Amino acid sequence: PIPPVLLALELSRLARHVRYVEEADLPNKAERLMAARLAYDHALRDYCRAVEIPVPTAIRGLSREQRFDMEEALIGAGHEW
Repeated sequence: PIPPVLLALELSRLARHVRYVEEADLPNKAERLMAARLAYDHALRDYCRAVEIPVPTAIRGLSREQRFDMEEALIGAGHEW
């Protein structure tokens, strides 16, 4: 298992990458943004599991509401990234 501190660092890195893709004028922006968000969602799920926060089951990415709820639960439990 990966320590939560490393998962927090990865989540932080991916959050910066999502913001970069949102702001950049790159080719295939929609595909890049979808891939970045899926990677972020995966890391978010891993982080939540590592600190025993319930994770919704989703085959693909998370909805905005699910993502917000998980981020809120992490912050509420004293975690930051």
